[in-house]
Amino acid sequence: MSPTGSPRIYLLPGLAASERMFEPLRETGLEFTVITWPQPQKGEKYSSYLKRLADQIDQSQPFYLGGVSFGGMAAVRLCEWVSPEKLFLISTVKNSAEFPFYLKLFRLIPLQKLIPGQTYKWFSNLIFPLTVGSLTPKLHEIRNEIMKNSDPYLIRWSINQAVYWKASSPKVPLARIHGKKDIVFPRFLIGKANLIPKADHHLIMKRPEIVAEFLQREMGSGA
Repeated sequence: MSPTGSPRIYLLPGLAASERMFEPLRETGLEFTVITWPQPQKGEKYSSYLKRLADQIDQSQPFYLGGVSFGGMAAVRLCEWVSPEKLFLISTVKNSAEFPFYLKLFRLIPLQKLIPGQTYKWFSNLIFPLTVGSLTPKLHEIRNEIMKNSDPYLIRWSINQAVYWKASSPKVPLARIHGKKDIVFPRFLIGKANLIPKADHHLIMKRPEIVAEFLQREMGSGA
């Protein structure tokens, strides 16, 4: 349980990202625990990796689970092994039907297996302005540090898991928040969700007060 007596919230950051992604959200006063991405073991299957993520959750007490982008995709699959009071999906998809067609193309032409992780870091810097628009100097600093410290092998491994990700809708209470201008997971592919006008894929960093309000409201509403 959290210090306030309510169930603890566990949050998963985006692909290969650190807990610094949640720094703006933490500044709202919301209390939560960040699940960190461990280094994948050689030849490790995604299911085994997810079970290691589950080990970071204290399941002896009621808890909430949430995730951002790739972290949300992992959280959906984690619900095969854990049973949160409610699952919070932020800027992500809930099942295979919502998975973008352009990412499915990499299943047919698996270029992601050939590109070095360091190249992904360079490419991310190139396309980043297209996915998030403008950032404040502080958010730029956070984002640049996340990319600088991201492990190339973890990035490449995670991208491959994202490309081949498949899941059914989780069988736990669910609440979602999504930016209307998200181009990574476009609005037209997303089912029922709390849609935020003028918000993009980096809703968690650029509109933390709205995300905090959403989480607090959903925790208060129960299942």
